[in-house]
Amino acid sequence: MHMGKADLLPADTNSAATSCPASESPSVESPPLEAASAETTPAQSDDSPTEESKELLEESAEASEETAEKMESVMSKLEKKMEQKQQEEQEKEIKREIERRKLGKDMLEYKRKQEDDQARRALEERNREKAEDRAERERIKQQIAQVSGSYSRAALT
Repeated sequence: MHMGKADLLPADTNSAATSCPASESPSVESPPLEAASAETTPAQSDDSPTEESKELLEESAEASEETAEKMESVMSKLEKKMEQKQQEEQEKEIKREIERRKLGKDMLEYKRKQEDDQARRALEERNREKAEDRAERERIKQQIAQVSGSYSRAALT
């Protein structure tokens, strides 16, 4: 037969023999022991809160509220910081994209200039070759004219 934790506990947990002393009980806060307290009256039972315990509860509630407010403030600051970081990252991304596009445009402009320069140099080379060819033809014509002129003079003589 299986026995759980509840099976190991005695049936009567309120008896003095089986319960923990008040100073060792983790769930029950006992008020400080004072011989003859002016706050304690015979009409008060052990279950009714005393003035001191009421004050402790109020202080605890105030501390909890302060802690909650501080936590909320910290969370708000953290959220703002995260939003600011995200916004800065977006701005950086936009700047990188703008720089990338500018670099692309600059590269296209550089390539266009290089192509224009190459085309200009090719045109100049072709014109120079044409001029050299014309000059060579003219020189050959002059040589032919000189040779034919000397033959015609020789025939006349």
